[in-house]
Amino acid sequence: MPEATERAAYGIPCFRVRDKIFAAYRQEWHGLACLVSPEDKLALPQEDPETFSVPEHYRNSSMVVVDLARIDPDHLTEVLTEAWRLRAPKRLRERFDAG
Repeated sequence: MPEATERAAYGIPCFRVRDKIFAAYRQEWHGLACLVSPEDKLALPQEDPETFSVPEHYRNSSMVVVDLARIDPDHLTEVLTEAWRLRAPKRLRERFDAG
């Protein structure tokens, strides 16, 4: 993702765009917490509860945890791209879409 960086927060590797977190690796869950839309936060765990979950830690946030052992690589790319898009500024998204 353009301008994506990795920097830890509270000892957790976090992925950011313009210093805004869009994903975080959660080793204890063997997963990646990803920013999602409010609709996806409800839908993804209902549609595939073995792959997507909302642990107590993320109940009041816009994140779902993705089980990296279960998700198809193409679907993971889609989820991460959407997470990045939710955080990226408009002009950066437009450049990404044009490229």
